[in-house]
Amino acid sequence: MAGPTRRRLLGASVGLAATGIASARAQRGKLGERLYALVEEYARWPHHRTGTPEGKATVDWFVGQLRKFGANAQRWPYTYERYDHRISVKVRGRTIEALPLFYSTYGEFKSDKPFVRPVTLDDNIDVKDIVAALREAQAARAPLVILPTFGRMGGAAAASMLIGVDIDPDAPLSRGPTLLVAGDHVQALTVGPTEIVLNARKFTERDEIVIARLGDAVGVPTVITVPLTSWFTAAAERGSAIAVALEVAINLSKIMPITVIGTTGQELDAYGVRRLVAAQPTLEAYAILHVGSAVGAGVRGKDGKLVAATTRWAASSRPADDRTPLGGALRKGGFTVTPRFGLEAAAWAKTAGKDIPVLSFTGLFPQFHTPGDLPETTTSPALMEAAYDAVYDAARALTAL
Repeated sequence: MAGPTRRRLLGASVGLAATGIASARAQRGKLGERLYALVEEYARWPHHRTGTPEGKATVDWFVGQLRKFGANAQRWPYTYERYDHRISVKVRGRTIEALPLFYSTYGEFKSDKPFVRPVTLDDNIDVKDIVAALREAQAARAPLVILPTFGRMGGAAAASMLIGVDIDPDAPLSRGPTLLVAGDHVQALTVGPTEIVLNARKFTERDEIVIARLGDAVGVPTVITVPLTSWFTAAAERGSAIAVALEVAINLSKIMPITVIGTTGQELDAYGVRRLVAAQPTLEAYAILHVGSAVGAGVRGKDGKLVAATTRWAASSRPADDRTPLGGALRKGGFTVTPRFGLEAAAWAKTAGKDIPVLSFTGLFPQFHTPGDLPETTTSPALMEAAYDAVYDAARALTAL
């Protein structure tokens, strides 16, 4: 961890003159369109799950983006137990999309009479209803469980959607074969007939975290970190965060040293980050900017137009009230300041200690962790540009503290 002199070490290289902001924005051109195009590139894969061919291609793509701007991109490898599966769910002869509850069990399972119990996930992430359903299934000695999933955001009515559930490989939710499907299949699954086949296995896999240095400035670098993986297409959830993080890193690297860290294993309860900070607990950083999720996420208003989601948050280890430049930047961008770091940001904050300031952006929206998180549905060039402005201004305020 950097010592008390970290700010003096950066000293002359920071150059926090107001002209830096003006210059960065004057040169950006059609920023919103460019950022949105990057989200579309990211979203060309149907999912970005850690260790899969699609997940590895995502990492390669991210490295390629960094190297376009001269970054010295390296890869930090780690091993973990990967869950791999083949699945077929047919109802009345029609195949429906399904996802296993990862790490629930291994082997081959077939059933035509599954235990079916609909579940609702508040904010698309709360698993308490899943836990209750699994207890019911265990009491019924069900050989195979199907959970039709509904998502509920705030006070809105629950909506049918297939929702990916984050799982720690070392602490699975279930010890029996458990599948997730969209909630609107519950009636058909209950009536049948159904044909279900699940083949699942676990094996040791290698994955990688990307660590890259940007710019020629000397001194202790500001770390900008962003997760790369997720359950599905994840356009607004993950793509918007990656696009904004890259743009902020590129522009800040003109005035200060920057290290970019792209992490994997996010859908595995931030497994990659936890492995990295455990192996390298003394991170050298001037400040840490964590662009976690959904910074450019939008929701449809009553007129059908996309507006910025109000369920986007920023957490900081430094004051961020309305009287501070940091707080002003966050509120201007529509981010609600929260006192609590999420799982991944908490790992960064722990390694940062008290001396290194940490700022984290996270968010939720109705299509979070679902196949419906597509660029044209959940974000737009205007939302992306507004997100960039807020994160960039906040980053400048953070590094000026």
